[in-house]
Amino acid sequence: MRGLPIVLTLMALLPLYTRAAPGTDPFEQNRRLGRCINIPGVFDRNGGTVPDPPMKPEYFKKIGDAGFTNVRLVIRWSSYAQQDAPYTIDPGFLKKVDWAVQQSLANKLAVVLDFHYYPLISFTGTETSQADPQENRTRFLALWRQVAEHYRQAPPEVMFGVLNEPSRPNLGIDGWNALLADTIALLRSSNPDRTLLVQTANGGGFGALERLLIPEGEHNMIVEVHNYEPGRFTHQQASWSSNRIYKDVHWTGTPEETAAVDEAFAKVAAWAKKNNRPLYLGEFGAYQAADMPSRVQWTTYVARTAERYGMSFAYWGFWRCGFDIFDAKTETWTEPLLKSLVP
Repeated sequence: MRGLPIVLTLMALLPLYTRAAPGTDPFEQNRRLGRCINIPGVFDRNGGTVPDPPMKPEYFKKIGDAGFTNVRLVIRWSSYAQQDAPYTIDPGFLKKVDWAVQQSLANKLAVVLDFHYYPLISFTGTETSQADPQENRTRFLALWRQVAEHYRQAPPEVMFGVLNEPSRPNLGIDGWNALLADTIALLRSSNPDRTLLVQTANGGGFGALERLLIPEGEHNMIVEVHNYEPGRFTHQQASWSSNRIYKDVHWTGTPEETAAVDEAFAKVAAWAKKNNRPLYLGEFGAYQAADMPSRVQWTTYVARTAERYGMSFAYWGFWRCGFDIFDAKTETWTEPLLKSLVP
């Protein structure tokens, strides 16, 4: 059985935690997530032969010592698996992810395994076929089946992020709700008590929350949303963003600026209360082109607002993403941003 030694290694960590049990409380799980940091640039390359940068064991300790309680591992499974059936994930890559999970748990950090990208499902891409979205869907489910089976014995501190930022052009709201239902059914076949994090359609933002359909009877679930508003500030000069045209945009915490944040968060919090669902702010951050005082003010206000509404959060990101809070060269924190997240 391929992967069995890895699973046994993970099981060796189970004395540190209890296994997921029937009746797991998603609100308690969300409190366990607490303050989180995304780790991009390690497991999310887009093909090619350039090796991913290494995470060192001491980095996980630094994350925990800084006051974070959770890491969101940004994983592009589709880049490390066969293109054709049975779409087998590279065993060496699975070992690499297992190592990161082990390091996280050993440092008392909960883990979100974020399925960060899939062509024609989230964002765009042509890894399988631009002309056959159904083949991409089939491969997506096949990859999740392997991941779910591999981590079926992991403790409840390991949670599954179903899909990052479901695509507007390739899925839309109805398409995402249909795929979500099928994916949840697949995951529950091997992980009936695993906490799942599900995002909204059209890119994971606040706007499509009202039309998110969660299968009836599905209790152990956290709803994940992302916030990068206002984009002209958070993504100014970012080459991949339509907001790259903006420059020298500041965020100083004016009444108008804070009111926009308050209104947006109040709406999602009202939805969460009405539907009895915990909320996870899975991504937020301001790109490095913005001035540091503005980045700190915006990050502080968004983080405190999320906490005021009982949301856990995950800052984007740890390093090598343009939003960095950790300098890989000096191996030090960007202290103003760190203090904005963990006062």
